[in-house]
Amino acid sequence: MATNPTAAPTPTVGYALPAEEAREFVRVAVKQQWNLPALVQAAKISTTSAHLNHYVQITPVNAALGMQHLWQLTGDTLLGLASIKLPPGALRLLTFAVCGAPDLSTAVKRYQEFRTAFTGLPTVTIEQTEHTAVLAIDLADFDTSALPVASVALLLVAHRIINWATRRPLKLDQVELPHGETTRKAGYHTMFGAPPLFNARRAALVFNADALAYRFVRSHDDIEDLLHDAPTKLLAQCDLQTTLTDQVRHIIEDQLGDPNCTSNEIAARVGMSRPTLWRRLREENTSISEIRDQVLRDAALSALAHGDQTIAQLSQRLGFSEPSAFTRAFRRWTGHPPRSYQPR
Repeated sequence: MATNPTAAPTPTVGYALPAEEAREFVRVAVKQQWNLPALVQAAKISTTSAHLNHYVQITPVNAALGMQHLWQLTGDTLLGLASIKLPPGALRLLTFAVCGAPDLSTAVKRYQEFRTAFTGLPTVTIEQTEHTAVLAIDLADFDTSALPVASVALLLVAHRIINWATRRPLKLDQVELPHGETTRKAGYHTMFGAPPLFNARRAALVFNADALAYRFVRSHDDIEDLLHDAPTKLLAQCDLQTTLTDQVRHIIEDQLGDPNCTSNEIAARVGMSRPTLWRRLREENTSISEIRDQVLRDAALSALAHGDQTIAQLSQRLGFSEPSAFTRAFRRWTGHPPRSYQPR
């Protein structure tokens, strides 16, 4: 598969990967005998941002470069985590078969037909009730120690493929994960825009059944372009505003540190009353204050890793009245003082 990392957009702050997930990935990497220093270098992950006791800053571009490196290393789209290898040529055939379908329901049927030639591929099924659809992935043939990594990765790919193929966001109601609960539920909500259900019997995306009729609108050239520098464009689908939470987050990011970015202002920007906004956010298991804290935390972590601002300058840019107020908030977010994240 051709890759073109130089065509990728400039890395920006993406997801603050909690230490728990980072260590899970490291365990898989060690078992698979991947060269971690080489992977970090290939993914262009800043070592000053890699606080494995706290967070690791991962952007969509970091993730894309890392995946391209592992594909070249393993010669396997599934990275050696499944019972068979899926070479890049097979991935190309699969992508055209699935993304060339007229709609989501047909795409899953085509995947199942393709799977008959590669029986080690995970089974993908759709269960439908009157109002709800469940797209489930059977990971029985995967290394059980890699389930926390494999389940999240495959569900992300499935969700982003649907977003890309339909040119519209698939709003999820829930994400089912077949592994134990972690201490960082918010991270999964950030990735999927929906609450996670841990210790589920399968890996699955739960959504409104109407989405099964969503039309796939990508052309042959679009699919060629997607494959040309995969998975860069696919991971860029992370930027889709799939939920009200995403809309609020972008508003706060746009007005970072602005005292005029109040609850009333945010409600006006999304076109609803403040009580309605609060209620809708509660339905998504979050709040304006929680989203604001996440935005401020991620901005602070990024700035501290770059090391080009003092604590006083950073606290002022983020809208805190004084450095001590910022320090207290930062300890609340991470359990550590901001100076522990500054490059030494």
